[in-house]
Amino acid sequence: MISLNDVRFALRSLSRVPGFAIAVILTLGLGIGANTAIFSVIRGALLRPLPNRDGDRLVYLRQSAQQLGQSNVAFSVPEVVDYRSAAHTLQGFGEYSEIQATLLVSEEPVRVTAGVI
Repeated sequence: MISLNDVRFALRSLSRVPGFAIAVILTLGLGIGANTAIFSVIRGALLRPLPNRDGDRLVYLRQSAQQLGQSNVAFSVPEVVDYRSAAHTLQGFGEYSEIQATLLVSEEPVRVTAGVI
């Protein structure tokens, strides 16, 4: 168990070499901060489950147009209708795509990205 005398001795020793004390405090602060930041990212991306029921049963479909050099091309409405009617193993089917739009806000055009679900 750490006694009050041990704490006083440690503080007296650190006060004799202030450069070393500052280096130790900065190193500990940076280490703890980096560890906290990395853990927060890993927890948010990998450890927390998906916000959906039965998230392990979700499927993400995408298509590519190799002649055009595009790897993630949006489905057209007829393609979505065809997939819905032909997919017998899928219980439900949803779609999402992004579009770019220009809004006029106080006579100034603003470029926005909107999601279509």
